[in-house]
Amino acid sequence: PQVDAEKSLNLEAGYRYVGGTTRAEVVGFYNDYDNLLGTDTASGGGTGTGDQFNGGAATITGLEAGVGTRFTVHDRYLLPLDLTYTYTSGEFDTTFESSFADWAPSVLAGDELPYLPEHQLHASFGVETERFAVSGAADHSAEVRTRAGRGAAPAHERIEGRTLFDLRAELTVYDRWRLSFQILNVTDEIYLAARRPAGLRPGLGRSLIVGLRASFGS
Repeated sequence: PQVDAEKSLNLEAGYRYVGGTTRAEVVGFYNDYDNLLGTDTASGGGTGTGDQFNGGAATITGLEAGVGTRFTVHDRYLLPLDLTYTYTSGEFDTTFESSFADWAPSVLAGDELPYLPEHQLHASFGVETERFAVSGAADHSAEVRTRAGRGAAPAHERIEGRTLFDLRAELTVYDRWRLSFQILNVTDEIYLAARRPAGLRPGLGRSLIVGLRASFGS
């Protein structure tokens, strides 16, 4: 009963271009929260109680730009290339006290939101034919602060930026059956994912995912 409903005004505006095998788009966004809620969830790194906490007014603004194209070589090989960049800035507009781990014990108006990377970049490139497809992707995320605050975050309240590489391959093995392999974090980069609920939590190590897909119908 002490938790207020979350209310926000969310605006987006952008431009998209599509011409032949090339597409490009840029989108700006503005989120104005009258009351931002924080939730203690296990998937978000909390204890999983499901408790919610008032965060007061907050503003999040940003810009996302992307471009993609597809080259054809010898009328047989398709080479898709995609690049996306996202800039995000978020801060609290009110001063309050809280028992929520990311905001405790208090937040001052102008403090930055935790776990919100300012810069993110995604790039992928691949080779496709009727029988197989191979692609690689790189994802970069800038450092984030783990508690609300301003200025440079101290070492015990931040997570360093990281760049991860993934590989994916698909192969048609029989008629409508397609086998896929995906390797996440190819270089087995050791990185931090969070500092809650009870200290440092590591990110996902090198992982292999194997799948089999069947297509039916005309």
